[in-house]
Amino acid sequence: MLSQPFVDAAFELNKVISGQAVQKTRGEKMASAVDHLLGGALGQLYVKKYFTEDAKTQNVIDIYDVFTVLDTVHVKGTMTVGKNALLLPMMLLK
Repeated sequence: MLSQPFVDAAFELNKVISGQAVQKTRGEKMASAVDHLLGGALGQLYVKKYFTEDAKTQNVIDIYDVFTVLDTVHVKGTMTVGKNALLLPMMLLK
């Protein structure tokens, strides 16, 4: 965290944009930071536990199927997904 003069200056600059009338206390800021970081960490654990490699492979196959269908659909009457149909599924396999 920054020292209080910097915090005050940043708040004055951002309150016009955010409309926030009063600064959060240091405790509220720290609780928000912990909540944000903890949420990301818990999300990673959830994905690791419930999204197996088989599920990931099936999702890639599903995305490939969607792009295959899109390949036959014309976008704005002239362009097709065509060459890019394999790009996203291949990126997901990495």
